[in-house]
Amino acid sequence: MNDPEILDPFAYRDGFAKYRDVKSTLIFDGGMKEKPLISIVIPTFRRPDLLKEAIASALMQKSNNLYEVVVVDNESAPDFAIQINEVINSLNAPNLKLYRNEKNVGMFGNWNRCIELAEGEWITILNDDDLLLPDFIVAFESIIKSKRNPNLIQFGYFLLDKRISGADPLAEINASQKNEDAFANKINPSLYFWGNNRAGSLGIVFKKELAFKIGGFDENDYPASDLYFLVKYIMQFSNCYESEFVCCAYRVHENESGNPEVLAGFVAMENKLRNAMSRRSNFPILTYIYSVAILKSHINNLEIFWKVKIPLNSVCKKIRGSKYGLRVPTLGSRILGKLIKLVLIKRLNFTDDSLT
Repeated sequence: MNDPEILDPFAYRDGFAKYRDVKSTLIFDGGMKEKPLISIVIPTFRRPDLLKEAIASALMQKSNNLYEVVVVDNESAPDFAIQINEVINSLNAPNLKLYRNEKNVGMFGNWNRCIELAEGEWITILNDDDLLLPDFIVAFESIIKSKRNPNLIQFGYFLLDKRISGADPLAEINASQKNEDAFANKINPSLYFWGNNRAGSLGIVFKKELAFKIGGFDENDYPASDLYFLVKYIMQFSNCYESEFVCCAYRVHENESGNPEVLAGFVAMENKLRNAMSRRSNFPILTYIYSVAILKSHINNLEIFWKVKIPLNSVCKKIRGSKYGLRVPTLGSRILGKLIKLVLIKRLNFTDDSLT
């Protein structure tokens, strides 16, 4: 894997190329022949029980429009493959498909394969441990009808913390569904400069055609490849919208995201992204200072949420000039970050030619 400090986060890189020769075999096809409006794609690897719940939540959408659920299994070992086949056969829905890669293409390689295999104009990626609420597609349809030429829509989500609650997740998400209108506001790229409030790809609907134009997900941006994809997409294509309507659930359990070394990678890669964005801003010095200043605050917030200790030496190895921010006390980091944000919040813009 290339040195992430060398790569420009906004340069075009073809994330589909590396695994172009890897075949994905169609294992199950429910038989739907019509082209769907939207594809709910579910990349999976060795989690049959969680996968069954994720698929079930995707299949109980209230929409009258055609949609498909496409599962792409990144597993070739017979024991797990049999279990996944059993899950799919037990659900046996006409709009459900299962593909299996002939070899493991990695997490973000499989996300790209999901994009390639989707039939819909629109795509949303649902990880196999997350869930959709029944009004997800209805809310999406409402916004694409009310907005002119939308290119991306992201919805709100709630935390389903399985470290605390052992209740049936499908019952919980049904109880959490509220009958509200789905309003949406246009996204300014600065939203992601101030902080990442997303749970990976969850609740984000984008256009398949445009995902190809930016090269898909790049595994060199691991573990923040989903964030890099989102920011690059929003900075390149106009008419991207955010809705606070909550219609999906992020399940917190023994996620890979809670691994201290993975979290150290998140901190470093998000810091690199902010530095790259600051170079394209109309206040490059102040935005760079912000990027450095909030390092300790960012680390502390992740430690509190995941209940782990992030090794600062690992963070230090992954970043360069910004490592000075690791010397700032957490409280000072928060205060300085808030002061800079207060000064720039309504003034910050990024140049139109922010992508190369």
